[in-house]
Amino acid sequence: MRYLIFVVLFWGHCLKSTAQCPSGNVTLQSQAEVNAYVAAYPNCTTINGNLRIGKIVNSNADINNISGLSPLVTVNGGLVVYQNPNLTSLASLSNLTTIGGNFEIWSLGISNLTGLSNISTIGGNCSIYGNSSLTSLSGWGSPSIAGLFQIGYNNALPNLTGLGNMTSTNNTFVISQNGALVNLNGLNNLTSITGDLEISDNALNNLSGLNNLSTITGNLSIDYNNSLSNLSGLSSLSSITGHFYLYDNNNLTSLSGLGNLAIVGGDLAIWTNNLTSLSGLSALSIVDGQLTIGGANSLPNLSGTSLTSLGGLSIRYNTSLNNLSGLHMVTSLGGITIEQTGLSSLSGLNNSISSFSGGASFINNTSLTNLTGLEAITAIGGNLEINGNSSLQNLNGLEAITAIGGNLEINGNSSLQNLNGLTTLTTISGYLAIYNNAALTSISGLAQLNSIGGGFLDIESNASLSSLTGLDNVDFAVSDWLVIADNGINLTACAVQSICDFLDNGGYADIYNNGLGCNSLSEVEAACLLALPVSLNSFIARPQKTNTHLLWRTESESQNDHFDIQHSRNGVSFETIGKVAGQGTTAEAQDYQFTHQNPGSGIHYYRLQQVDFGGKYGYSPVVRIDLPGLGGLEGLVLFPNPTTGLVNLSTEIPEDADFAVSDALGRTLLQGDLLTAQIDLSALQPGLYRVSIMSGFQSNTLLILKE
Repeated sequence: MRYLIFVVLFWGHCLKSTAQCPSGNVTLQSQAEVNAYVAAYPNCTTINGNLRIGKIVNSNADINNISGLSPLVTVNGGLVVYQNPNLTSLASLSNLTTIGGNFEIWSLGISNLTGLSNISTIGGNCSIYGNSSLTSLSGWGSPSIAGLFQIGYNNALPNLTGLGNMTSTNNTFVISQNGALVNLNGLNNLTSITGDLEISDNALNNLSGLNNLSTITGNLSIDYNNSLSNLSGLSSLSSITGHFYLYDNNNLTSLSGLGNLAIVGGDLAIWTNNLTSLSGLSALSIVDGQLTIGGANSLPNLSGTSLTSLGGLSIRYNTSLNNLSGLHMVTSLGGITIEQTGLSSLSGLNNSISSFSGGASFINNTSLTNLTGLEAITAIGGNLEINGNSSLQNLNGLEAITAIGGNLEINGNSSLQNLNGLTTLTTISGYLAIYNNAALTSISGLAQLNSIGGGFLDIESNASLSSLTGLDNVDFAVSDWLVIADNGINLTACAVQSICDFLDNGGYADIYNNGLGCNSLSEVEAACLLALPVSLNSFIARPQKTNTHLLWRTESESQNDHFDIQHSRNGVSFETIGKVAGQGTTAEAQDYQFTHQNPGSGIHYYRLQQVDFGGKYGYSPVVRIDLPGLGGLEGLVLFPNPTTGLVNLSTEIPEDADFAVSDALGRTLLQGDLLTAQIDLSALQPGLYRVSIMSGFQSNTLLILKE
């Protein structure tokens, strides 16, 4: 019964005396079926379908002799000789010239390939696989192989002797998992590979045998060859059109052997090898894709190459890498990633590189203290990520950058104190996220930033940050989400002009878990009512005979065009009565004054409308003055406002006056007799407070911002 179907098939054909070969596929699963086939078709030269010699199921067959197949010349389909451990010779296939599909020689008892020398054409893949007794490839010819050529799991095969007729391949060539393969001798005449070459998980000590290989049009992959110590044997290789992957060769300490390799058209990835230098790449000048060097924990620098152009650079998990020397000739670099290295700076890059067309990422480099080495970079085309660099104290090195084409993310740099290296940055096309930087006290280094295009701003979990000064000039017109959260009690000054404009235009914001004055959306909106685009130190009104003399001081100004002086008799409706030119942008204190001629007796209210060069404006606190005819506390002004500690009162104080200072929740924090015209707020946390002055039946309550 086990071969009943086959017997019926070929005996049916026997009834036709003129038939020489069966039609369709042929499967021979036992020696008995082989013998029956030979008896039925003793002179068959062509099989129009597939020929399988071996069981269909995954088990060994008892086939040991296929000499009756010696007339066979052509198999129009595929030929599979599979799991016949007793089959020790393929010599009877010596007349075979053409295989239309795949050719697979799997798990046989053969020691060589005698009998296959006349095969000229293989229309599909060719696999010589899992033949545990195969010690030589002698007997192989020089067939044209349309698909993959794979030699794998032949654990007694010491070399590739027998492939001497191979001068080139137009397909992918895979040499993998041959446990006894110590060299590639036998490929000495191979000069070019049009497809890929993969050499994986063999016992190779070196690559001798490839000495004449000069070009690979596809990819070259050399990986998991744990006895490989160098690449000698590739001395003629000058170009790889595709990618070059050099992975997980644990004893590879040198790249010697690649001395003529000048160009890699794709990526070059050198990963988890025990390299101590790159000196074997002395001729390499161009990598059109990305150069990745990773997991080389004994590599101190990148010296040894002649690189001038890189599509990208990724240096990752090289814990002994302490400088980038070796990249001094690179004049074109697409993007850069530096992750988990021993670098303390980025010195070593060529200062003729003025931009990265891709992104730049600096991640988890525990020794990195600054970004010096990037001083010539003016633009980054992709994202800029500065994350998890625990020793990074500043961003020195980025001073020339004016534009970032993607996102800017600054995250988890526990020693970073400021962003002063970004002082020329004007444009971020993506989002801006600054979070988890525990020592960050200031973002004022972003003062020139005027555009964030990614629709998102995130200032989060920066425990030492006290103010959002630095974002003053940002246009959030295209932003749709703002997060200021979990920064703790120190962040009290969120009412910078850009934030106020965003909220005033109906922008969506999540604001919580910050300090007083910045702990909720309503607190920031209230503070925005007092905010100016300049740092106003004081604003006071003094009587001057029948006039009002206004004086104010700014500590710094940014894009300040002018002040409009506005007056009101009821404190509600204001009109402009004068204009004073501003000082543009300055970090120095500036004093201003204006006299309102003959406003009349009684109570008067004044405020400043500050206008920048772009037409944006904000208002000062309102001051009130009681000109002759009224007196008391009604004209009282506190200055400087904001203050860091001491605050002065602008008018004479009655002897019986006392004061009280309360927070936004109405809790009284300070109170006492007012013995001088000063109140000391030094003991208070930064934030917005109410100061009440009382004398007899009179009282006045003003807001003061403590920094």
